[in-house]
Amino acid sequence: MKKIYYYISLLVFSSYWLMTFFFNAPDNYIKIQFFQEGDIFNKFFYQKWGFFAPPPQFNEKLYCLVLNKKDTSKVKSFELMQSIIEEKVEKAPFNNKADVLDYILSNSCISINNQIVELKDRVEYLEKTRKLEPKEKDSILNRGLEVTSYYKVLKNYVLEVAKKKNVNSQDYLVSFMITNTPIPKFVDRNKDSLKVEEALVYRSKPFDI
Repeated sequence: MKKIYYYISLLVFSSYWLMTFFFNAPDNYIKIQFFQEGDIFNKFFYQKWGFFAPPPQFNEKLYCLVLNKKDTSKVKSFELMQSIIEEKVEKAPFNNKADVLDYILSNSCISINNQIVELKDRVEYLEKTRKLEPKEKDSILNRGLEVTSYYKVLKNYVLEVAKKKNVNSQDYLVSFMITNTPIPKFVDRNKDSLKVEEALVYRSKPFDI
């Protein structure tokens, strides 16, 4: 009986690590055939290996966008991270709530940025094997993001903020936008000619409140 448990445990352990290595490996033809299975695996067993990671090169910002349903070109926006950072400073060391919220939101923004890079690499790889229609490219990119837990975290947070601000659900839609700004190198910090521009990383589709 012990041998049966031993072999079952060995099989489960080996299968888990084989799938971990497979779904975290660079994109290849075999891996892309299991795109949907990879999404399911990463949903429940997502890992991010970042030992000895280099210092951050960008400052991420998260915006809530409020769009008029009658004319979605009319957009109001407000940044969400700065107030959390200010609360962390003001309430330190009793700032656990703000600290955790900052970590979750920042990590979600960074993860979406990384996921976009991976999905674009996947699209580029697929285009080498067959022609992709524009709609198909958008589907891969959007679906690849919208099924992730970090997309859902940001969506739910923006919805919560919109409700707290009493945004009228009958007249408005909301979405979120992530931008980043390069962090100047230490040696360049005092250069007058240094231009630091905020760049768009991702803008979600509008959704109902």
